[in-house]
Amino acid sequence: MRRAHSLILLLCVACSQESSTPPTGELFAEATSHDGAEVRLLERPTRVIPTSSSTTDIVLALVGSERIAALPETVRSYSYQVSTQGFPPGTSTFTHYVGESLLALSPDLVIGHVYQELDTTRVLRGAGVPVFSLSYPKSIEDVISSVGEIAGILGEVERGAELIADMRGRHEALLSDKRRAGLRALTYTNLGSGVWTTGAGSSPDLMIRLAGMQNAGAEDDYEMDYQIDFERLLVLDPDVLIVAGSVSGLTPSIEFLREDELARGLKAVQNDYIVILPPTLFSANSQHLLTAAELLSASVDALPGVHDQR
Repeated sequence: MRRAHSLILLLCVACSQESSTPPTGELFAEATSHDGAEVRLLERPTRVIPTSSSTTDIVLALVGSERIAALPETVRSYSYQVSTQGFPPGTSTFTHYVGESLLALSPDLVIGHVYQELDTTRVLRGAGVPVFSLSYPKSIEDVISSVGEIAGILGEVERGAELIADMRGRHEALLSDKRRAGLRALTYTNLGSGVWTTGAGSSPDLMIRLAGMQNAGAEDDYEMDYQIDFERLLVLDPDVLIVAGSVSGLTPSIEFLREDELARGLKAVQNDYIVILPPTLFSANSQHLLTAAELLSASVDALPGVHDQR
């Protein structure tokens, strides 16, 4: 019995030593992922895979395409960085966040989100691939923090500092512009199956507030994306409506909005105070959240007589 007890103790000590053994070699970078996992890199990552449009925006602002192993196919339509710089020639793509597909691309760092498929994240980490997962940003400071963290694990601290300085300067400029104070804006999405809008905690909510306006969709404690009936839409009656453009160039939300008899009772429709934002900016939660707010601000200011609504 004593011998068995001693054996158990030895096994426990061995397991404890194995779990706490640090990776061999000198660390290049380390960070704590937003899901609590420790990310440790022994070498400068040269086969990076960002898994969304927002992470692609950040990564491409910090490194050259030669360090990108692959990009999600969706960035062709929803990454502002790609829309302005072009898709990196020769870069592989993938369509879904699936372990087998990503492992086949031989990444040495994956940058994704905590809300993406957890099993895939486990598969990647189990195969020894570092995965840094971001949480959903609740403020521009969250985005700035994420940029700094990603710059650190990419070994691009100087570039990260430059990008952050630029973001802070643009943020200050937006904060100092009070011309739209008091205006209430509302996002409007209708693809034929009902009207959707966005409440507190969403990227469009951040964009509207950065543009110096109030998000009517966040009133009465509504949060994130939600379906809105016309009764509530008419009660809210925002000063400005914000609609996302489409990849095809068609804007079905505008057609539904202008053809609906009830919608014609909205003062934003009557005044034609409708702003169309490109799909690459409508739900941006990268550094281009500021780009979206700047474009929204300029578009609202260009609406004749809009400031008289306050």
